Amino acid sequence: MKKVIAIVLTLALLMMGAAFAETDAGDVEYVGEINVGTAFMLTGTYASVGVRAENAIKMVIDEVNANGGVQGYKINLISQDTSGDTDTAINAINLLVEDDVVAILGPHFSSQVYAVRDIIEEAGIPTIVGGTNFELPSEDNHALFLGRTNDLIQAAAAANYVVQSMDASKVGIMYCSDDFGTGAYQVISEIFEENGLEYEAEVHNTTDTDYYSTLLKMQDAGCDTVVVWTQGDAMAIIVRQINELGLADSINFMTSPGLFDSIVMNAVDHAWLDGLFAVQEFFSGIDDPDTQAFVTKYEEMYNENLDFLTGAYAGIAYVLVDALERAEDPTDSASVIEALEATQDLKTPISTYTCDEMHRLNFSVSICGFDSEADSLYFVEQIEG
Repeated sequence: MKKVIAIVLTLALLMMGAAFAETDAGDVEYVGEINVGTAFMLTGTYASVGVRAENAIKMVIDEVNANGGVQGYKINLISQDTSGDTDTAINAINLLVEDDVVAILGPHFSSQVYAVRDIIEEAGIPTIVGGTNFELPSEDNHALFLGRTNDLIQAAAAANYVVQSMDASKVGIMYCSDDFGTGAYQVISEIFEENGLEYEAEVHNTTDTDYYSTLLKMQDAGCDTVVVWTQGDAMAIIVRQINELGLADSINFMTSPGLFDSIVMNAVDHAWLDGLFAVQEFFSGIDDPDTQAFVTKYEEMYNENLDFLTGAYAGIAYVLVDALERAEDPTDSASVIEALEATQDLKTPISTYTCDEMHRLNFSVSICGFDSEADSLYFVEQIEG
């Protein structure tokens, strides 16, 4: 019976998301209100990412409220700024705990998630985070849920695509020195070794500005493919220097998800992206009517393209809404945790979500390329981790 109820509620959620009715929320009568916190970077270097995440989540929640809320309750979003550092993130989560929120969406950075993890678990507030670090999944997670595809899954998808589809004979690996880069390097190098693929590896700091020597070293070593795994600002510089050296004509490039996020796309000439590929957990051009309805509404509302990170945060909003609908008591955090843990095959306009024993929710990866003439991404392959 519970399974039937969950299916009915999920179908209702999808119908509501696809229709995007322009209902006036002011005409709806609610039985009460539920406070949900968001914790993203609203100031600082990565504010554009945080603001987009907030916009996508707000669009989902506004639509839910306009259609009667969850179990008759209106969802109130309470936002706190995590900026780009751990101290600000800790303060943001503490403030949300004081505000007695039922659930939290965010933070984005894995470093911030590690900093607030104990606060979240002690408070017992279900928190769907954006952190993707390979060590975050754990059977000890209780209130912490991982809404985005884990780094190890994405790194493995990139490495396997290089092995199986890029006809590589020797590969270069450029990776950043933080946990994001080193964790991916471990996975990628292991897959190359298992497949007898020779590789050259070079590590860098994300604050570096000169990658010419590393790129030329890869070229001189005879690498026909290079995997670049780094953060947004460094990625933008590397893309520019690949173009200046004219390497994309002779070397295939596979990169981490940040290649096509708003930070890089706003910083580089889009013609430089031709011939480059990236893994990412959401592709806005996928041929699905629910996805396209969501993309169209977002882009019309905010007058900007829906990138993969923004889509990912819309996805976790859908996951939370579904859990609130299924929770025995949507005003009780413990009840919402139970509902989140029971998430199975939840199809949303963004992805399909299932909660495993480590509280991972998303396992989907897309391989994408870029067509500068059309000025858009194109879909290459879908991989389920």
